[in-house]
Amino acid sequence: MHDRDDDYGDFDEGLDDADEEEQIFACPECGGDVYDDAERCPGCGHWVTDADRFGRAGEGAAWVKWVAVVLIVVVIVVWVVAGGS
Repeated sequence: MHDRDDDYGDFDEGLDDADEEEQIFACPECGGDVYDDAERCPGCGHWVTDADRFGRAGEGAAWVKWVAVVLIVVVIVVWVVAGGS
């Protein structure tokens, strides 16, 4: 008696791991799951952009906000250490 695996090998042999999993990201409008190759969100119909797809929407603005907060804190600390007046 033959083992089925011996005759056919692994059923997924030769498949690339990247092909096995489709990338999913959150829709910026409704938060629903959107497949990476979709043109629109299946939940709300939002047109997907590359910025949505790669998570870059607002990334620059968030970085600028963090830098501004850090600079403000540094200025306050220097001002307090220097005597406040």
